[in-house]
Amino acid sequence: MLLVLGLAACGGGSEPEPSPDVSASASAEPEVEPIFASDEEALSAAVSAVKSYAVVSDAITNEGGTGSDRIREVVTEEYAAELIAEFDAFAKEGVRTEGSSSIDTTSLVSNDDSGSTAIVSIYACIDVSNSTLIGPGGADVTPSDRPLRNPVVVQLEAVPNSKVLLVDGIDPWSGDDFC
Repeated sequence: MLLVLGLAACGGGSEPEPSPDVSASASAEPEVEPIFASDEEALSAAVSAVKSYAVVSDAITNEGGTGSDRIREVVTEEYAAELIAEFDAFAKEGVRTEGSSSIDTTSLVSNDDSGSTAIVSIYACIDVSNSTLIGPGGADVTPSDRPLRNPVVVQLEAVPNSKVLLVDGIDPWSGDDFC
C-alpha cells in the first residue's frame, strides 16, 4: 500500500533532478594499507615466526611429544591438528629428541598482503645437526644417513589485522638444494 501511495505522489510536476551515481561511489573501496610495509618486513616477521615454531616444536619433541597443544601458539588451527597427531605418534613410540634445530638461509618466496591478512611463503634451511633422536631405552637412535640440513618451503598466515604470522605448513623443497 505504501508503494502505491508513493507512486501516486510522484505524478506531475517538474522533472526530478538527476541523483549522483550511487553505484560508482559505493563500489569504490577505500585504499587498504598492507600489513607489512615491505617484503623485507614480511620476511623478517616470517623468519621470527619460524624460529618461534622451532623452539616450541623442539620443546615438545625433547619432552617425548607431551604437551603437544603448545604448538597452537605458533601455527594455524589447521596445521595444529596435523602436528598434534604427529607429536602424539612420537609419544606412543616412546622416543624423544635432545638438542635443538635451527633455521637459516632464508629468502622470500611470496608476500600476498591484502591489508586485512597476509599469506607469506619463504625458503628456509632447517638444521638438525644439534639434535639427536633418543629411543625408548635411552639410546641414540638417530639414523646415520639423516640429512643434517633440509631445504623447505614454509607457508605462513597472518593473524587477521595483525603483523603476527603463524606457520601454516612446512614442505620439503624438491628443487636444487639451497642449504
